[in-house]
This record gives sequence, C-alpha cells and structure tokens, in this order.
Amino acid sequence: MSGDTRDRILDALRRLLARGGAAEATLENVAAEAGVSKGGLLYHFPSKDALFRGLVERTRDSVAAECAALNSAGTQDVTAAKAAVVRAYLEYTAPRDETERGFITALIDAARRPGSGGGRTDGAETDDDLSGLFAEIFQPWMDMIRSAVPDPVLAEVILQTGNGWYLSSVCGLPAPDPAVFTAAVDRLVAQATQH
Repeated sequence: MSGDTRDRILDALRRLLARGGAAEATLENVAAEAGVSKGGLLYHFPSKDALFRGLVERTRDSVAAECAALNSAGTQDVTAAKAAVVRAYLEYTAPRDETERGFITALIDAARRPGSGGGRTDGAETDDDLSGLFAEIFQPWMDMIRSAVPDPVLAEVILQTGNGWYLSSVCGLPAPDPAVFTAAVDRLVAQATQH
C-alpha cells in the first residue's frame, strides 16, 4: 500500500506540473490532488525537494527499464536490433503533447529556480543533484545508441537530433511535419543499419 500511495503522490505532482507549472505544485496542492493528508505526503517525501527528486528518479528508472527491455528483446538480426534501438530513441524524443510538454518544462524550471522546491535554496543557479538525475534519464539511451551505431559521428548526429526534437518540444516550438519527421527517422535508421 505504501508504494501505491507514493506513486499516487508522484502522479499528482506530475499532473499539477503539467497543468499549472511549478507554482501549482505546493505541498498542499499535491496532497489534495493525491487524496492524502499533508502529513501523509511528508511521510513519503519529507520536503518539496525530495518530492521533485522522487519524480525525476521515477522517470529515470522508467527510462532505464524501457532501455533494458529493448536491449533484451533478443533479436538475432543485428541490423534489425540496430534499427529498433535508433527508431525507439528517436520516437522517445519526438515532440510531445501539451500535457507532456507542460510537465517537462515545469520540472526543468523547478530544478533551475532557487527556492522553487525542485532546486537549490542557496541562490545558486541549479540543484546539481537534480541536474545529475536529469542527465541520468538520458544516459541509458546514449549508451545504447553509441553501442548500436559504431560510427561515432553518426551516433552523435542521431543523439543530437533526438535532443533537438526533445528540446524543441519543451520550448514549445512547432513540431515538425509528421511526414518529414517520419522520413528523418527512416533516413537515420537506414544510415545506422548500413554500418
């Protein structure tokens, strides 16, 4: 039951971030959204920093599990395995819907703002621990791409293309035309499987 409550709290935080940004994610609002008392929330997450850290850690663990599942898919065809890894990464970084964009933008904002509850309170620019956790979210993908694509230049192009799509989405820039997006993914997959 404790794990369920913890997940309900993190789900509530995620919804609040998506709807209204970091300013909406007060401890009181998160507790109300999760259907728990503030004391119940503080039992699982003793501070707002711990709450934000818990959400980033859960996201990191989810990405790591997704990458592990992809790695253990067990295909004997090396070309198909490379294609699956590259396609999965690029689709993961594809432009998100408004809810996902709001969530990621608010989480990044909270990590960067002193005193926001997701970042430092000592006036520094960022919470180094939380920034490190953000980096850990993408590390499994980076490792898989670099392993699947032996050409380091092409691997970097694939990684930076995905990073650019992800960042563009977070910044609210227009999504690429779906046909162009599909063609770009197909071209990068084809190039990755030629090596």
